[in-house]
Amino acid sequence: MQLVHIGFSHKHSPFEFLGRVAIAPGAVESFLRALTRDGPVSEAVAIATCNRVEFTVATRDPSGASHFLLSALARERGIDAGMLVEHAIVRRGLDAVRHLFAVAAGIDSLVVGEPEIQGQVRAALETARSAGTAGPLVAGLYNRALRAGSRARAETSIGRGKVSIATVAAQLIAERVADLPRRTVLVIGTGEMGRQTARALADGGAGTLLLANRSSESAQAAASSIGGVAVPMEELRDALRRADVAICATGAQHHLVTRAMAETAGACVYLDLSSPPNVAPDVREVAGASVLTLADLREIAEQNAARRVGEIAAVEALIEEEVARFEKWATSTKRERTTTHGAERG
Repeated sequence: MQLVHIGFSHKHSPFEFLGRVAIAPGAVESFLRALTRDGPVSEAVAIATCNRVEFTVATRDPSGASHFLLSALARERGIDAGMLVEHAIVRRGLDAVRHLFAVAAGIDSLVVGEPEIQGQVRAALETARSAGTAGPLVAGLYNRALRAGSRARAETSIGRGKVSIATVAAQLIAERVADLPRRTVLVIGTGEMGRQTARALADGGAGTLLLANRSSESAQAAASSIGGVAVPMEELRDALRRADVAICATGAQHHLVTRAMAETAGACVYLDLSSPPNVAPDVREVAGASVLTLADLREIAEQNAARRVGEIAAVEALIEEEVARFEKWATSTKRERTTTHGAERG
């Protein structure tokens, strides 16, 4: 059994493309089950965030598994398989292990050192377990990736300070929007990303904060925690009219802000942190509308990475230790299985 990691990330693909390949959260389990039901993939885990869509699989046929997965993903997302092949980065064996450990440690993130990825890796493993596709090899790999991530944050300063997409987003808004303390900011989505972004904006001195979510309870709880105002999603159009800045951070698979809504809203800065995008592309054509996306966070994120070069090197050294440990574990586990099977045959 061999490990193969097949992925798309901000380092190699446009954010618009990542939005197209992202599987809806509610469909991940069924996709993983279908992936392992027939064909060369024996075990599988999927990670999907706003800046990466990646799969780790265990297989006896690495080439066949890569082709099978990309074909299945193309059908699931209605995308030409050739386009997926063009953007996919395929890693095998210890290269796959090393990459996943770097992801969990936060050094492969758009914002280097961000802590959220640790929880996302853990959630990916739990989803695969729920789907019944987290076999012993990939489960062992992910557990060790979580350990590598924990060591990186405990033994280095890679996560020191406020390093997250939310804080970088708040910094970008502060740089692009004059007189922010007098502005009204609407945050659409009160999941983890939305709440963190709203908190970062509140800490940065933003004026009135409006929070909208399909769950009124979630919106009210988030608003109460930062001194904001909850807005029913049914009143989104009116909320946009009040807002100088609108930030989208939801898991919706469709556009929440349309051109028609933007035209009635008037001048507004939109920051779309969602994947797939929540702001329709033609909103850019509306007079007074300015649309920012995850791609616009790159400059600030790169500055953050440049300041952490020394810590990145320290994390990489730590990762090599963990890769060696994983290799030793995988070899001993394989030897035990071989011995057991041999005894059973005897």
